[in-house]
Amino acid sequence: MKFEDFAPYIPTLLTFLIGAVTIIMTRINLKSSQKLQETLNAKRINADIITKSRIAWIQDVRGQAAETLECYIKYIEAHRSSEKNKAFVSYYNYLKQLDILRLYFPKENPQVTYEFELESLRKTWEKENDFTKLPDDSLSKKYIYQMMYPGSKGNIGRNNYINDYAMQLKSIELPFDTFESAQEKNISAKEFARNLVANQYYLNLLIEVIGDYLKLEWEVAKNFEPIRKNH
Repeated sequence: MKFEDFAPYIPTLLTFLIGAVTIIMTRINLKSSQKLQETLNAKRINADIITKSRIAWIQDVRGQAAETLECYIKYIEAHRSSEKNKAFVSYYNYLKQLDILRLYFPKENPQVTYEFELESLRKTWEKENDFTKLPDDSLSKKYIYQMMYPGSKGNIGRNNYINDYAMQLKSIELPFDTFESAQEKNISAKEFARNLVANQYYLNLLIEVIGDYLKLEWEVAKNFEPIRKNH
């Protein structure tokens, strides 16, 4: 059979082949689109879960920070009572809440400990002589600033300082006595009050740092888009 005999059928054959290729490519593209959409949906779900978890964590930390500060204030108020046991119980309740707060910030480098020297700072504390008055070469001042202000990588690394600071704040020994019993031990009311107020100053500093930390985490939570990051 000569080529001329097939010539009338060539357009039809080409049309068939083109149609077949089109159908095959359409199916391939459809499967690829479905797979891509499934991947994107999975990433969106993952992003939503991570964002919700981060926001829940932020709310938990904010609540725990408020609880810790409230417990310390109750501890100070307990000293106005003549009941020593009341101050004792409120003190340990404060330590418990501070320890829970610390656990929200696990150390990234547990082999290193940053010494803030809070005990010695408290003993010489005056309202006009806080940590900002320390010598510039003071390691305590350096660590406090590094804890307070995030670096170029945001909150990365701050857990180490926050955790150690909270641990050392927790380890500061505070008297369980009331003002009256302190006076019986020849501890002046001024010295007694100074210790309490100084400790609150350093606790407030911790709360301030955590507040700043949570602001950055909130921004990360709002803008968390793993789809954009991987494209």
